[in-house]
Amino acid sequence: TAFQDVITDAIMVKVCKIDPENGSADFQTYIFGICGLGGIVGSIVAIFLTDTTNPRTTFFYYSFCHLILIAFVIPVPEGD
Repeated sequence: TAFQDVITDAIMVKVCKIDPENGSADFQTYIFGICGLGGIVGSIVAIFLTDTTNPRTTFFYYSFCHLILIAFVIPVPEGD
């Protein structure tokens, strides 16, 4: 989603400042790998959620995942 892309870009800028030579390339490789894994796991979870619950519950779980993401991002210091 767009929210995750903005967070990824902000963290990538921080990583580039730490390691200007290889920081962004290594981080992008890591992020794309995690996104691929998340897509596979998310699809499998979606199969079970849509099969056993109603759409409102599925939407609630999806929204809860974004709240977890926000909880992990808030402690990241702003820096330069």
